[in-house]
Amino acid sequence: MGLALAFALKDFISCLVAGIVTILENPYQPGDWIEMDGAYGEVKTIGMRAVHIVTADDTEVIIPHAKLCSSRVANNSSGQQRLLTVTHFWLDADPPQ
Repeated sequence: MGLALAFALKDFISCLVAGIVTILENPYQPGDWIEMDGAYGEVKTIGMRAVHIVTADDTEVIIPHAKLCSSRVANNSSGQQRLLTVTHFWLDADPPQ
């Protein structure tokens, strides 16, 4: 019975431990733009088991903290209020007469 309970709680406990590590190390904070596990967006909340990010198309993605140990995390703003924005624009070569 104990072995079955241990297997059932394995993922839950690993997310809790990773959440504690995330809170102590503070690799990202609310307002940061991060890319984790293929999702890119703004950190809205950091819970004990998961981080909630909102992508540019207003989709909320919930990523368990256990992914922090197994995948790459890119923090694009690192607590700064500045965010690099790239935009493309074209100028008309023939000005109006």
